[in-house]
Amino acid sequence: RCHGQGCKDTDNKCFRRHQRRCEMAKIILQRDEEFEHFHSLESKTILLEGDVELSCKGDIQKLRVNMEVVIPAKIAHTVKNVGNCQAVIECQHVPR
Repeated sequence: RCHGQGCKDTDNKCFRRHQRRCEMAKIILQRDEEFEHFHSLESKTILLEGDVELSCKGDIQKLRVNMEVVIPAKIAHTVKNVGNCQAVIECQHVPR
């Protein structure tokens, strides 16, 4: 489900903006699948494809493709595929 990798590619937007290493994870959810997790660092969640609801601190938000949401460090949150096809979400973590 979750495939973490470090980004060092200078074409990566995160790398260019921060000019340092960032961590990325890609989450792939099948229809009706959900994934609860938290990150040790503040993260940016980006919906790449599909229909997803994000639940964080009791609030539920429907994400749109290319929408970016900042999640504070150590806050549990859930992403749920509410569409008919697979959903792909990217999480970016930038060390401070």
